Amino acid sequence: MQRWRRSRAKSTTQKSQFKTAQLEGAQRAALASQGGDVDSGSPLDIQADTARAGYIDAATIRNNAALKAYNYGIQANDAAGTANDDLFQGAGTMAALPYSEGSTLLGGLSNAVGRFGKYPSSSGSNAGNGNPSPPPPQ
Repeated sequence: MQRWRRSRAKSTTQKSQFKTAQLEGAQRAALASQGGDVDSGSPLDIQADTARAGYIDAATIRNNAALKAYNYGIQANDAAGTANDDLFQGAGTMAALPYSEGSTLLGGLSNAVGRFGKYPSSSGSNAGNGNPSPPPPQ
């Protein structure tokens, strides 16, 4: 984007300079048609003012384009920094995943074994619910 902005600024500056040159030529022709010397006195001052204004316009275009290009560079750096932060945060999350999910999974498995892991005896009505069967009558 920066290159494009600079290229566009260059072409816009050239257009401004061409317009200034056209205006100077039109002024010279108009002043010459009135009869008189266009290279001295007021006619020369008018042409100098036009050239100066054209130079300032071209410099302003270049300056504004440079500022925009610089701002695009800053935005690109900010976006790259944010992307880097997100990448590191994602990597940290992925690195911690086996431990956090694993501990939850192991904790859940431990609870399940605690509740259902007791082997009931073959007799008694509590078979399969995790509670031990009462001892057989004597």
